Amino acid sequence: MADRLRAQADLTIPTLTLCRKVSGFGNYDPMDSSFDAGTEHPAILYCEIQNFASTLDDKKMWQTRLSQEAVLYTETGLKVWGDSTPAFTDYSRNRRHDFYLVKKITLPANLTIGRYLLKVSIVDQQANRVSEATLPVSIVAQ
Repeated sequence: MADRLRAQADLTIPTLTLCRKVSGFGNYDPMDSSFDAGTEHPAILYCEIQNFASTLDDKKMWQTRLSQEAVLYTETGLKVWGDSTPAFTDYSRNRRHDFYLVKKITLPANLTIGRYLLKVSIVDQQANRVSEATLPVSIVAQ
């Protein structure tokens, strides 16, 4: 019953952060989201997802299909960087109750000093649901 209710609830992103290292679900080393201007900034985008749908396939494996898009916007709403991940399918012998995605990203060196908003969109391909979360990012003088 709990699995059915969870699958019908709104898809959510309870945790979104930039990290130096991710070892597993809930096991990550977060980093500050303030970066020096004029250099590239590699990071790992860590995103926990709740209320995703999973279906049992003909091989008795639980499938979860998600896609992710990350876009960096200026304060005025201008898109300055983006990264899309095609649909990702996870297979598990047991139904998952928690899920996370990690993505290595590199923010470009040409970002000007100022405040930005990193918006992440997750699409549950099986339930056709979308959730979005944002993270403030700052580019500062060195």
